[in-house]
Amino acid sequence: MGAWRYGSAGRIRSGVSSLSVLKIDMTYQCTAECEHCRFRCTPDRRPVIDLEMAVGCIRELVKLNDLGLVVIMGGEPGLYRAEMLALLSTAHGLGLATRLETNAFWAENEASARRFLQELRATNTQVAVSLDGLHAPFVPAERVVTAVRVSEEIGVDCWVDTTYVDPANRSAEEDILTARLVADAEKALGHRLERHYQGRVFYAGRSTDRLAHTVKHSRGVPAECCAEVPWWTGSSLEDLQLLSLDPDGYLSKGCGIAIGNVTQEPVSDIIASFNARVHPIFAVLLERGPVGLAEEASELGFELESDYADRCHLCQEAREILRARYPEYLTPAQHYR
Repeated sequence: MGAWRYGSAGRIRSGVSSLSVLKIDMTYQCTAECEHCRFRCTPDRRPVIDLEMAVGCIRELVKLNDLGLVVIMGGEPGLYRAEMLALLSTAHGLGLATRLETNAFWAENEASARRFLQELRATNTQVAVSLDGLHAPFVPAERVVTAVRVSEEIGVDCWVDTTYVDPANRSAEEDILTARLVADAEKALGHRLERHYQGRVFYAGRSTDRLAHTVKHSRGVPAECCAEVPWWTGSSLEDLQLLSLDPDGYLSKGCGIAIGNVTQEPVSDIIASFNARVHPIFAVLLERGPVGLAEEASELGFELESDYADRCHLCQEAREILRARYPEYLTPAQHYR
């Protein structure tokens, strides 16, 4: 999936905007190998998250962190349908809003799409499907159209997530294809995509290797500090309103910067001890931004370039070097080369 920043828990259910969000990366296995994937997912078989661990984390965060929304994502969570449904059912049973991020590979035809989506109705899960030139080489756009059409027919809340390489100009080859795919989808559906989030690539993970060089020219070195993660609106680095759990048990904000590991210490201890201002990576990002990380990485041989695609790009490149100094914080390895 591309980064889906649309709103917070309050967008799902009125009155819960102050509650926190847990994004669960079920697996790093995917049917695709998209150039912009922050997690460097591939079709190779990967471990799926341990259900007992994930359910335990959900229950603890309900008690400790006012959890209001659980987002199931990957990789491609639809590859592990039983585990996916178990997590959604657990969250729904606890009174939480639920969301599923998927590339719609399962919508081979209307019958298969209906089977998949019917299973989500019982949990009132909102579904986000990807439609853009970055996903197109791996998932035919027709499947996304089928997923949207069937969702409309059976009453599943379905959003289309579109990611642009360069949203300001939209002249990149992938963005030109995206515009055509969106127009074709609207024509096939007979209406505009009203529930449609249009975002941008965040240059972290695989996109730093595959795409950053196409857009970074003349952008200079980003000097701004980082107060929040860019892929979820309003998520401060200093609070725990957004957390991600991965198959290795790491809690993070979805950026390869660990806060703790639920297999190594209780969730309650992780929550109680978190302080971004003393975290060796978050503290630098808050006070000096990615440039601060680059300055520290220079002690290990990092050389600052003249241009970066965005702050995430510089942050990623600096963290790649700093992993030697902070292996327990700059993890899981899936986020790095």
